[in-house]
Amino acid sequence: MQLTGKVAIVTGAARGLGRAYSEALAAEGAAVVAADLHDCSATVTAIEAAGGQALSAVVDVANGEQLSSHGGSDHGNLWADRHCDQQCRTVCRSSRRAL
Repeated sequence: MQLTGKVAIVTGAARGLGRAYSEALAAEGAAVVAADLHDCSATVTAIEAAGGQALSAVVDVANGEQLSSHGGSDHGNLWADRHCDQQCRTVCRSSRRAL
């Protein structure tokens, strides 16, 4: 597993190529933040069923104002930390150096 200990944030992860990339990254060991305008719970469920770690975040990456409120240059304030439940925070903190 080449990506063990890494976090991958995948946009468009609710379906299609985004979901396929999410599942492939998880299969290689990455913890995946599945982000989309739509619910990514099916993507997260598939990853977890295969033994991976994942969480869902509903976000519009085309909305610059929304994105600017989610992070910035301070990696101490991870975008994922602001959008995820406790499970996500645990995954992100354990892999913080990857972000």
